[in-house]
Amino acid sequence: MKAGLSFLEAAGMGLAAGLWIVNASLAGVSNMHTPSAQALYERAVRDLEALRGNVPARDSQAIVGRAYFQNVTLETPPNLDRRYAKDAKLEQVPVTDCPSLTVAAVLPHILSAKPSVVLCKSRLANDLEVAVYSADGKDKKCLLYKGKIGSGMNGQSDTLVFTWDGADPATKAKLPRGNYTVRWTVQDGCCDHVVTIPE
Repeated sequence: MKAGLSFLEAAGMGLAAGLWIVNASLAGVSNMHTPSAQALYERAVRDLEALRGNVPARDSQAIVGRAYFQNVTLETPPNLDRRYAKDAKLEQVPVTDCPSLTVAAVLPHILSAKPSVVLCKSRLANDLEVAVYSADGKDKKCLLYKGKIGSGMNGQSDTLVFTWDGADPATKAKLPRGNYTVRWTVQDGCCDHVVTIPE
């Protein structure tokens, strides 16, 4: 057992701490604005955050961040346990197999007075159908899009994006309130996304 750290060991620890502070600053964690997620499970990161807390807070955001760190983060022992929000309602996304579609979503999935964004992106050029089905995915309610989609993996190129207000585009009639499944169907499969029409 060593009685203390060698010069190189101490220098290495100091360098690691300095790099963490630089990275935290670049990520927007400077002045304790946002306690690092690592502080949840690493004692060394908590110690570094605590040291930075000795610097006077410069604005209200820093004061709130510091209070959260001291009264919430430090009150929970470091661990890797999952943390769940209380009374959170989590929508289960249907598991489907569709290798060519890299993303397919309706945002937000609970429709409101403002239309939701329907989008998808394919890595292969495809014939695409986007339709609304019943919640169980068995009965087709209306067709949102039928046509071609291009291919591409770079940014927004060949991404299909349109808005939907909860109505059948053919009749302009609003679908009754309830849960529905939006389905993107291409040659090699389909992707489903659950949506809710509240009114």
